[in-house]
Amino acid sequence: MDIVGSMRPDVLSPYRYSGYLDRNRFGFVAIEASGTSTTPRSLTQFFVSSEVWGVSTHFFKHYRGHAAIPTAALENIYRRVLSNYCDIMSKGVGIAPPFTVVLGAVGIKDTYVGVDNSIDGPIHSDRIEIRRVLHHLGKEAQEAVVKEFVDAVLDLAGVTRA
Repeated sequence: MDIVGSMRPDVLSPYRYSGYLDRNRFGFVAIEASGTSTTPRSLTQFFVSSEVWGVSTHFFKHYRGHAAIPTAALENIYRRVLSNYCDIMSKGVGIAPPFTVVLGAVGIKDTYVGVDNSIDGPIHSDRIEIRRVLHHLGKEAQEAVVKEFVDAVLDLAGVTRA
């Protein structure tokens, strides 16, 4: 708890460090409440097994009558949080790479992607997952994994980066 508390785990949210830190039967968790609901808006779970999971519902916005994933926000948030996880695991916990990184999304069928104030799509698949191994924890390596994931989400909607 000292390590996680001092390094402040982030959650997959537009709001930096918005999670309340607590313990549960799995390890340590940072939970961002959703207001009146008992279901969290996002959470980061640190497991005793050294796994770290981030879960969020922040990535669905309504735009022109459609549910859309704003890809610029998706990319920025995933980059920020992946960096936070890597720092905590390497510097705080003392685990050296390689790290297996899994980025994914579920429940995205019929969702559009938002790019530059417009939307394209819809996505015809309900889920996406990419799994990569980070041998080095430099900013470039982390950003490359996140970029690959966002490009894969765009591809599901038939969109390529400009």
